[in-house]
Amino acid sequence: MLFSNQRRLHNSRFRTGAAIAATLLASGCGGNDEEAVRTQACYPLDDPGTETSATGSGSDEECRPADEVDLADLSVESWCRSDVQSIHGEGTKRPAFQTVQLACCYPVSAVNTDPNCVVGRPFFEGDSTRVAPLLTRVDRPHARAWLEAAQAEHASVAAFARLTLELMALGAPLPLLAKVQQAAEQEVRHTQLCLQRAAQLGAPAPSLGRFPFSEPIVVSADPVAVAVACVREGCLGETVGACLAELAVTRCSDERAAAALEEVAQDEARHAALSWEIAAWLIQMGGDEVRAAVATELQQPLEVHNPRHLWGADAVDPQTLTDMLTHIHQSVLEPAARLLAAA
Repeated sequence: MLFSNQRRLHNSRFRTGAAIAATLLASGCGGNDEEAVRTQACYPLDDPGTETSATGSGSDEECRPADEVDLADLSVESWCRSDVQSIHGEGTKRPAFQTVQLACCYPVSAVNTDPNCVVGRPFFEGDSTRVAPLLTRVDRPHARAWLEAAQAEHASVAAFARLTLELMALGAPLPLLAKVQQAAEQEVRHTQLCLQRAAQLGAPAPSLGRFPFSEPIVVSADPVAVAVACVREGCLGETVGACLAELAVTRCSDERAAAALEEVAQDEARHAALSWEIAAWLIQMGGDEVRAAVATELQQPLEVHNPRHLWGADAVDPQTLTDMLTHIHQSVLEPAARLLAAA
């Protein structure tokens, strides 16, 4: 489990960053902003399970006039769950929902009804996350949940690949590069586990389509930019991903699924430890400017990135998730900020 795994990490030969992870994550994984905000909400034009949407070919369907749109059809693509309260303008057609799938998107006022959920290390293009499209149609909720988990784990492979190149550009030591490469291999394994579990639950020949890179991958040699991304994708994303996976283990009644989740939880805990280690190395290399950027990013609220499924485990009430994330802030992020400031 996460707790014992982190004690073992604490006794290893990690330096500042890993010591932070071991000490803080050992504390375990034990507020919902209901104010409406102005944002964009969309409804899909293409079927996400078809090859058409996977390749990004367009739909001839036009966006409905704003006064003819059912608010219940709209969702905010970067939130797990949303309550769209009003539309403020006409829709435009664009790719959405973390893929090249076309959607009609409208300016709206909406409430994030399930904030503060993050899972794993997402792949970002700018401020948007990307996942490969599903090429399998399935109506069974638990099978669908494992397919969505496979999408998230698969995207983490791309995130670690980019991180490897950026660390090389900054002259990172070989042992650190080796750990990042190992983490990418583990994400491939997680993707395989999720697809296998989806097949066991009735998904026919589950698979993922082409990854929707919409722009060339930029390899940053700016230690500040790399550190901020490391905090956002790793220190935050992987830490919460490990806690969510462990929470799912406790709610899983199927032994095979629980074993897969146990492996994911332990690996995600290692990835979180690695992220703290990388952040500490970047601070040592880049100095006060990097330290200040890391401290600022750690103060940002946890964002929403696709964990509504919890890998098909029994549903978790919002209060449990809120309590867990509050605990992470108090027992992980705040102490981490203090330790990194003193590094």
